Amino acid sequence: MNRRKQLLSVLTLIVSLLRADGFTTGEVPFDWSGQWGLVQRYGFSGWGVERVTPPLHFDGNFAHWPARYRFPFLSGIDLEGSEPSFNTSLWYRMGDYNLDELSLDILSKASEKRYTRFRALKKNFEDYHGLLDPLARPGGTVQQNYRFDHVTEKSKVSQWQIASAFYLTTDAIPYGAYGIWEKGAERREKIISNGISYNGNREWVKYRVEGSSFLQRYRTKRLLESVTPWSADLMSNRLHAIGEMPVRRGFSLFLSGTGRMSVFNSDSLGNQSLSFMGVSGGIRMRASALESRAGMGVSAVSPGEMTPNFHGHFRLKGEKSELFLDLRHDLFPLPFQFTGRPFLFVPDSFTPTMVPAVRPDSGATVPTRTVMRAGAEMRWGRASGEVTLFASQATPHHYFESTTEIAGIKMIRLNSDQVLKVTGAMWDSRINYFRDWFLSLRGISLFGSESGWGNLFDHQGEVALRFREHLFQKRMDARINLSFNYWSGRTSFVWDPILNMGYTDATTARSHNTAGIITAEFKAVISSVEISYVLTNVLYVMESASGDSPGTTFSASPLFPPAGRLAYFSVRLNLND
Repeated sequence: MNRRKQLLSVLTLIVSLLRADGFTTGEVPFDWSGQWGLVQRYGFSGWGVERVTPPLHFDGNFAHWPARYRFPFLSGIDLEGSEPSFNTSLWYRMGDYNLDELSLDILSKASEKRYTRFRALKKNFEDYHGLLDPLARPGGTVQQNYRFDHVTEKSKVSQWQIASAFYLTTDAIPYGAYGIWEKGAERREKIISNGISYNGNREWVKYRVEGSSFLQRYRTKRLLESVTPWSADLMSNRLHAIGEMPVRRGFSLFLSGTGRMSVFNSDSLGNQSLSFMGVSGGIRMRASALESRAGMGVSAVSPGEMTPNFHGHFRLKGEKSELFLDLRHDLFPLPFQFTGRPFLFVPDSFTPTMVPAVRPDSGATVPTRTVMRAGAEMRWGRASGEVTLFASQATPHHYFESTTEIAGIKMIRLNSDQVLKVTGAMWDSRINYFRDWFLSLRGISLFGSESGWGNLFDHQGEVALRFREHLFQKRMDARINLSFNYWSGRTSFVWDPILNMGYTDATTARSHNTAGIITAEFKAVISSVEISYVLTNVLYVMESASGDSPGTTFSASPLFPPAGRLAYFSVRLNLND
């Protein structure tokens, strides 16, 4: 009883003092529709970072917010057992701001490691938080995601995987001036991605070959005179292969290669192309307590950039703890907006000419990125934890910065530093306090981050309480999840949704130095039906209900309206055979 009283007192304190929203640490949402946000990993933003969901890949020039393309289903599949099965999951959500979402997941498993899967999502979401005028310019987000996967195993040593995906999104882009938010532009996006991979084994050599293509059409339509429309077409092809040959027990050699070619066409940024190739080889050793993998090679970007690459992974396992050390150094091709031509021309106050307000640098040198991380994983009975220290470096480091010229013209120009470093720490812990009651904490902090790093906040974290009980003679699986997410140490980094770019803006007042929200989720599973109710920004709701003017809002960027409340109700139906 004492433990329960202690837990209830902690719960009461957290609910009364804190606010949270349940996004993954390292991701900062701009709004609750899931269409906009920023990802940072070890200090680097996700802008331009390639994301691989085998066998498909997503080019990060514009598709750099993964939440935009997710399905509300587990990506992994349990392939245990050889019995054929046919499973269908139907998920429907409805909520504030006319949120209306329908998702479908169909899985047909013919045998172990052989299946066909189809996922679909259709979501409608009103203009941002209802702040935009629904009479003058109605409409908001309309999103459709589709993905098809087929995996077949011809023999015990070979496997084919084929995937195809289509993403279609139309959504409103907010524009704020003098405290008034309007629908400034309409963004339309189409993505088609196809991929194929093959796993094989030939004369002691295990290998995997992947090939994928990525096509994206990006359009912005002007709705206000002060907004400049622009468009872009992007094609990216990727080929990856890796082979491993055992030499003796616990010791093997590997060789891998990756090639990528991207072509870009834009009425504003001009035509560009980029080719990347990387080859590396090394050794892999596995012992009872030590696992290590190290390799080196060379990476090249056409035209003319070449540098050595190296990576290493070392893990020492103990009975209740593990130590690890990772190191990676490689070229990082810049997003096309860094090397495009100047655009967004505005009139000069002193001369009868037009000058570009956005000034990239077509001659920018391709940087190298180095990330080193070291940490430990620990387990103590009902508790577990992980701590990671990391250091990141970019050579040279390129970033956009907003400045005001003498004539009063706001310019966004590309700056470069010879070397820029940042250090930080990540942590993740979980405590099984009582039965299926859990307390978890996780977060990330950057130390001494300077201007130019693509992180909106220096510190992010999450505190979550999760309760699970089986009621009515175990006929109902009941769950309550309470989470608190906080962001503090606001930087001068700003993300512009209309220009689709991030830049350092020291002249803009910070929206909030510290922000956070509470999310409460109530879920019940009865047989094959799952019902849940989620309430985001609980403190905002409490202030509204009491008649006070709600001041508890979250604003990650001055170019987005502050977030209010999002409550939604969802029903999931799982059907087997």
